[in-house]
Amino acid sequence: MSYSDGLRQSDVALDPIAALRAPTSILLGVADPVRSALESVGLITVFDLATSPLFALAYEIGEALQGRGRAALARPRPSSRRVE
Repeated sequence: MSYSDGLRQSDVALDPIAALRAPTSILLGVADPVRSALESVGLITVFDLATSPLFALAYEIGEALQGRGRAALARPRPSSRRVE
């Protein structure tokens, strides 16, 4: 799989550096509402998006909710029942 597989057809000829410097709207699935939402949190370029901790954090939360990962949320809670 190539980086260009995630680009809109009109942008597949971009070299990797140009793709990283381009606005997020070159990515498949990033329509204007998504682009606006990303820009509202400071994610303007593909590089901004690729290096953002927001998505890593979202991934870790998802993993934790499924009981996987290293986050404290993923660890089973101790039982609140008293053992006698």
